[in-house]
Amino acid sequence: MLKRLAKETVRIRENAMLIDAIEAMVKNKTWMVVCSDGEHVLTAHSIIRAILENEGNLAEVLNNPILNFAFKPKYASESRRLSYIVKNLRRFLWKGNIIITGSGGKVTGYIRPENVFKHFSENLICNDINSVFFYPGKCLLVYANKSLKTILKSLLKTGSSYVFVYSRSRYRGVIEILDLLKELSTKEILEKIKIGDDGYFLHASVSELNPSRKSAVDIENIGRSKLIAILSQYGHVAILKNGGVYRAIDDKNLLLYTVNILMARSR
Repeated sequence: MLKRLAKETVRIRENAMLIDAIEAMVKNKTWMVVCSDGEHVLTAHSIIRAILENEGNLAEVLNNPILNFAFKPKYASESRRLSYIVKNLRRFLWKGNIIITGSGGKVTGYIRPENVFKHFSENLICNDINSVFFYPGKCLLVYANKSLKTILKSLLKTGSSYVFVYSRSRYRGVIEILDLLKELSTKEILEKIKIGDDGYFLHASVSELNPSRKSAVDIENIGRSKLIAILSQYGHVAILKNGGVYRAIDDKNLLLYTVNILMARSR
């Protein structure tokens, strides 16, 4: 049942402001928060949309009630089997590759691609990195000098949750949406936004966020167990060769890979 795969939700009071929702996501490292009514939610991608649509007016937007941005999602019953969801993926998959679960009219949790992958990870073989799902060109590869605004737009357009950062053909690391929201919620950034300087955040370089290399592994050191461990924990991976990105997969393609390759091997 989906209930076994779903992550628990983080509740937030209905009279909370958008900045409260952002801080709750960052603190709890969650991709979704649920209003206290149990019916309306905010996802990381829906927050990104609100930020981009209100450039130049971020101070006011961040202090608007979350109900101005929250939505009532179509959720998958937590008692359903995963096979049913896969057959109806377009119906239940939300921007940011989230499957929202619920019961009795209330949202109870959400499922990310890494949760689905972990369920079928025993079917992985190392040669899978040569499949189309691991081609770097299918991920967001960006130069370290790109602005956060550019990154936000790309994430929203593609539905991915990660960008792989490089400079001079060398891999720098990965930035995820929660990193961007964490940066936005820092005291220094909020003080600048408060006086109308939205560009202090939006036009900053992605390199200033110190991309993480925790999900990276060199092709010489890769093995089946290590690949499974990284994908299960992080939901993405960068496989390096001579310092550059040789293979990579983000959360969007991880879900497609799991459904089309790993699940197929279980039949």
